Amino acid sequence: MKSLDFLHTVLAVSATVGLAGCQAPQGAPGRVTQSRPIVTEALHPGPWMLPEAKSEDLLYISDSLAGNVYVYAYPAGKLVGTLTGFQSPEGDCVDKSGDVFVANYAAQNILEYAHGGTSPIATITDPYYSPEDCSVDSTTGNLAVTNASTISGYPGNVAIYADARGTPAQYFDDSIYLYRYCVYDHQGNLWIDGNGFTRHKEYFALAELSSGSDRLSIIKLNQHVAAPGGVQWARTYLAVGDADKDLIYQFAIKGRTGTKTGETPLDASGPTGQFWIQAKTVIVPNLDKDSKQKGRVGFYSYPRGGAAIKTINGFKSPDGVTVSLTE
Repeated sequence: MKSLDFLHTVLAVSATVGLAGCQAPQGAPGRVTQSRPIVTEALHPGPWMLPEAKSEDLLYISDSLAGNVYVYAYPAGKLVGTLTGFQSPEGDCVDKSGDVFVANYAAQNILEYAHGGTSPIATITDPYYSPEDCSVDSTTGNLAVTNASTISGYPGNVAIYADARGTPAQYFDDSIYLYRYCVYDHQGNLWIDGNGFTRHKEYFALAELSSGSDRLSIIKLNQHVAAPGGVQWARTYLAVGDADKDLIYQFAIKGRTGTKTGETPLDASGPTGQFWIQAKTVIVPNLDKDSKQKGRVGFYSYPRGGAAIKTINGFKSPDGVTVSLTE
């Protein structure tokens, strides 16, 4: 719990800017663009969504300190809605029909929303645990949730909800204490990263729950990762974020070994949260190192990286993103 509480404390102390809207990128590619603040809570109290949102591709961004999930047209970046009433929303994920799931950390549940909807269509309970991230298996419809820890601070686990409903099956390994991020690949294998502790020392850990398996397997990497910053499956390899180094590594996995095949630098990004790879773009929530730009979400060329192509600025603490497509 030490690592997670520290990160949340850093975000809480550093983030003082209110919600901002966004504008289309200006200038040459690679130039970071700012947006003019829009006080959406005053304009639209409670949850709201523009009518055209249901027919557009949508970007969902969780802001844990604001307690809201902001919805933007993708890739245009126009704010089209706000979902409210959360208790520290963290990671987001989406199923193949476009339904979006939000890990509602402090409320110990996961809320499901239809594409462009303003009210939950399902509430999935996660008693005694603090859900950090989620992923939906495209082969089965099962929902995986990484529980950072119990509400009393004991080690967390990975919970698998069959068809995203009911009572979950739970999996854990003694090598992991805090379960942070997860993602399914196209074959139904689940990848999880998190933190372990030994002799008061913290370390990064990566594990796989193979399709049909009943236990986690620890994956050994040939590249040191300082702090977990999200995981995504990208075609044939696993993308792993390093929050401390503002990098996303690419690993080829063979058996229980991961070999680094490349890396994506994220210039001036700050601590990297649960990122999302969409075609040739990676969308990264982060807390900017520049004191003039607090919480923001950056759009980067993937896998090249470098400077942000576009940014959405002014969040209190952006923690998770996902893209819901109309088709």
